[in-house]
Amino acid sequence: GLKQELARERHVHQTATNHYVDYAISEKNLRWPGTARQLKVFLPHDAVIGGTKPLYAVASAFRIWQSTGCFSFEFVDNQADADIVCQWVDNPNMLANPAEGGEARISYKDNVIRKAKLTLLTTRGNAAADAGEIAAVALHEVGHCLGIVGHSPSPTDAMYFSIHQDRQGPPVGLSLRDVETLKQLYPETPVLTALRGAPLGTLAGAGSDRSAALTKPEGSFN
Repeated sequence: GLKQELARERHVHQTATNHYVDYAISEKNLRWPGTARQLKVFLPHDAVIGGTKPLYAVASAFRIWQSTGCFSFEFVDNQADADIVCQWVDNPNMLANPAEGGEARISYKDNVIRKAKLTLLTTRGNAAADAGEIAAVALHEVGHCLGIVGHSPSPTDAMYFSIHQDRQGPPVGLSLRDVETLKQLYPETPVLTALRGAPLGTLAGAGSDRSAALTKPEGSFN
């Protein structure tokens, strides 16, 4: 029908451009404040959940997003000091939609992000999650934490709404469209510093539906 054809044309147009910012802000238009954009991140260093320790996958996801030049990150030891708090769990009931493998909950006021919490599920059924899938989910959820609330319509982007279970090839990374979308959201170029507080030295880079839950002062929604 006409509705489906218009949707198809819009998809073709969006995937032909060098960003997907309209999709990124389609659910909510949120930003971290200021131009410095140096965020503090808490990672549980010693947590081993479901036979998996996702520390490096999550830390590497922040390193990869920092390479866009839009943010810099400092890892801190105290959750109370963090702008973004990360946790990993082996209980699927702790996620709004366990099939997603992870979620980002964003606290905001007047469309300004105040805090974000990233939860990563380390199991799939009775088995530990695949390391590659954990890395892909972590990269995707960090993107949500940074303000890309919506999803890309293109499967070549890290912020595509689904992560392919049969993904193969090079380590997880960002597409040029992912990078340009973040730069469209944060056009001011900050003065960035090197990643600080990196856990345990050098970090190495390493389908389920995706979504970000947005937490308002008075409640939350998906």
